[in-house]
Order: sequence, then structure tokens, then C-alpha cells
Amino acid sequence: MLEELCRDQAYLYKIILEVRTGVVDENLIQAIPGPMSMAKWVTTASRVCRLHVATCQSNIDLFSLTHFVVTNCGPRSFKIKFQLSSIHESKHLLEQVKIQSLLPSSIKKVTWPIVQRCAYWAHQENVLLAMLADDDAENRKPAIGVIKKNCESSPDTQGVWEFRPALIHDSSKTLQDFLPSIEHCKWKPPLVKHISDGELNETAERSIMLHIPGDSQGVERCIRTVTEAAGAVYGREARDAYIRAVVRSRHVLP
Repeated sequence: MLEELCRDQAYLYKIILEVRTGVVDENLIQAIPGPMSMAKWVTTASRVCRLHVATCQSNIDLFSLTHFVVTNCGPRSFKIKFQLSSIHESKHLLEQVKIQSLLPSSIKKVTWPIVQRCAYWAHQENVLLAMLADDDAENRKPAIGVIKKNCESSPDTQGVWEFRPALIHDSSKTLQDFLPSIEHCKWKPPLVKHISDGELNETAERSIMLHIPGDSQGVERCIRTVTEAAGAVYGREARDAYIRAVVRSRHVLP
């Protein structure tokens, strides 16, 4: 598994393991974590754990931060890393909501607004997609019923869909708890719009499989290049050419 992680992620995995076991490897102590940056939470989390390991007696704030990284932030990120498909993202969010109920109120005041802000995976389109891909037939059947009902009452239109993050509640226990009432479920998930009614019925017997990533580090890496292009040249075609030239250059001379 470590071979599939980048250097910063591998360091975080190792330091979390050492905090949990209480056994510190001398080689890891000599290793240098990446620079701390609030825009790159992996290295920030690594340095929090590193400071905890190097401190003889952690104060309550450092202990709380380390505990959050070791029990919540780190494990969740690794699970997302190895379940990248869009069909898993709503489940990841549901697990995060469940974890919130276990946090002290002082920490939840900080974390819950962030969970709510990222609640686009609780949107009905994404939740229905996750339910269709669920291994449990008891989750797939309600999703099929909702999609069929909405396709009959709301035929496809060519208008622009307004996509707003859903309002979630910290008491949610299942994917169905994310769904609004039937009359407010309006759209068929775009990723399954090509599926016929017959194929949709077949999902009652077996879950659908999609290999479209829901969280891509490649997209994040492109943000810097796109930003540089926007600052260097003007116009859609010029920026596209700039980006292609940069990518080509890096391929020739890494």
C-alpha cells in the first residue's frame, strides 16, 4: 500500500502508526516532513504528529490536535485515497457525519461547518448514485423507485441545473437520511442517464459499477498550472496553448 502513496502521504501513514503503537522508528525521526502549509493539510497533520512525538509532555491543545489527526483526519483520507470512485463519496461523507457525533462539542464547533460546507456529496444525485452501487439490495431498491418516479413526473429538460450543497443533519445514520422528501427529488443522477429502464431494474439484483474518480489529485496539481497560465497570457486559446506547452516541456525534461 505504501508504494501507492506519495512521500508526504507515506510519512503521515508511518507517523500515525507510531503514535498509535508508541514505538518510534529512528529512521522516521531523521526524515523531514514537507513544509507546513494550510493549503496542504497532509504536511500540517504530519508536523502536528511529529511535534507530539518529540514533546515530552503534550499540552491539552497539542494532544487534541494529534488525537484528531490519528483517529479521524488520517484514517479518513487514506480510505478515500483507496476508494476514489464517485460511487463511494457519499458513503465517505456519511461516515464523517457519524464520526462527528463522537467528537467533543468544542471540536465539533470547528469541524461541523467544514463538513456542512463540503456536503455536495449529500446532494440527491450523488446519494442516489451511491445507493445504486451499494452491495445491500435494501439500499438499491428505494433508489430505483425514486429515480423511476422522478423520471415520470419530471421529463428531461435542456435547462441549466442549479447544483447546491445539501443541508445535512448530524443525526444522519444511513444514505437515505441524506435524501429529501420524494417530491423534492427531481433529477436522475447524470452518470446513469444513459442506463435504460431495463438496466435500471437489473440493479435490484446487482449493484452498478462505475470507475469515474470522485476525488482526483491530478485535478489539484493542475490548479497551479492553470493559475500560472491565467496570469501569463490572455484568452482561452492562448491559455490552452500555454498549459499544453508546459505539460509537454515537463514530459521531455522532468
